[in-house]
Amino acid sequence: MLSGPPLLNLKAALDRAEFTDDSGRVLPAHLEDMDRTQRSFLPSPQGSTFISILSDEFSISTSVGPDLREVFAGLNVLFTKSKDNHLIWIRDWAEFHVKHHGITGLLIYDNGSTAYSPEEVLQTVGSVDGLTSVVVVRWPFKFGPQGGGWDGLNDAPWDSDFCEYGIMEHARWRFLPLAKAVINADVDELVLANDRKSVFDVLDSSSAPVLRYPGRWIEKTSAVPGRVPRHSDFSTYDISRGNATAKWAARPADIPEVAQWKTHGVPGADTTETTDVMHRHFMAISSDWKRSRTGTRKFTPSNQRTDQALVDAVRHAFDLDSAEVDGPVAAESPMLVVPHKTLVALQGILEQDKTLGLHATKLWFYSTRCLVLDMEWSRRRVAIDMVLTDDDIVVKLHARDAVGQKLLERVVSQTGCLFRSGKYIVARVRLEAVPSATASALLRIINNLYVRGQEPDDNPAVGLVAEGLASN
Repeated sequence: MLSGPPLLNLKAALDRAEFTDDSGRVLPAHLEDMDRTQRSFLPSPQGSTFISILSDEFSISTSVGPDLREVFAGLNVLFTKSKDNHLIWIRDWAEFHVKHHGITGLLIYDNGSTAYSPEEVLQTVGSVDGLTSVVVVRWPFKFGPQGGGWDGLNDAPWDSDFCEYGIMEHARWRFLPLAKAVINADVDELVLANDRKSVFDVLDSSSAPVLRYPGRWIEKTSAVPGRVPRHSDFSTYDISRGNATAKWAARPADIPEVAQWKTHGVPGADTTETTDVMHRHFMAISSDWKRSRTGTRKFTPSNQRTDQALVDAVRHAFDLDSAEVDGPVAAESPMLVVPHKTLVALQGILEQDKTLGLHATKLWFYSTRCLVLDMEWSRRRVAIDMVLTDDDIVVKLHARDAVGQKLLERVVSQTGCLFRSGKYIVARVRLEAVPSATASALLRIINNLYVRGQEPDDNPAVGLVAEGLASN
């Protein structure tokens, strides 16, 4: 099986190519484009471990991956894609579905996360009680442009978001053909059936191999200061908002081969539409990668409702008291964040700086590769993220509340700094061989930003251009 985007204009060149295996045997190629992916294969009667593709235009060789169908054979599996979702979100998501649906297998495609490695994802979820098989797949491919009203366009076609459709096809044939049943749900979605039933019980009660159900948006009704928000912090919905897009569960063995797994259904397979199951789609569990949606939203009393079934389900899944739902929850376990040694060294140096200590309120690890400094500027709460890459540290500035955001807009918005996902990218600091040199550069930037953040009455140098501010 060959997985990837549709061949499109490359198909003619591949039709002319010769496919051979490690023994020199020529394999006839069946190349077929599908919706935003392909289903191509090379019949190999004796099995092959190496494939070469030769043509006038190019030559490519690759090894054949091992057969991994047995990893999830007979299991109920939850699968998804993820990029830079907080590790605590991923663990909560996995635990919820284990508790409520008896998930025993977990398959995650990591789409090029920079905040942590796939190994750290595996470490985070591998200890969840009840999971017997967990696989994290490196999937470092571009997601592809979105359709609809994406990026200022009107009614853009959904035709090039290849990444997710490639995942569906790859998961179906490499990992899940022998699975008992599967749930497709993202990390910001919790699937919930009525009367505390398992979604698999509802699926098994139908003769159709696919169960498709609607979603409900769970709103962000209050801020969660000082820590990462979690699913258990939110339980209200707005009756005036339409449903979230449908998702599905299925028995892979009973789905016709010609049917294609897609994000919101399996066209070509018999499907039962049900309202006995509904997934909850959390507005606040997001990095705002697609659109800005994590801001706190006010409700009129006539529209706001508490999702009591969700409250009960979350309380059961995480062993919470009722007061802890839509309220404080336990802080993240230290095992979920194993900071990179470079950031540990920088933290130690920054903590010793007396000037920084005067206006810093907290210095902590948000993730393995992100050190966060919380500060107060003119009584406004802001934070500076120091994100470790292979070559440098990216310095990002963002507000903790709406008042702080207005201050940042005044201070930073005119500098040409990029504004992405609610944060200003203000500088890049090259990693030096000596950690103290890197820390000195960071301190200069932090202190200059602090000076710029003071109100005019408190800041005689408000016109100072902060060292390190950059627009690239």
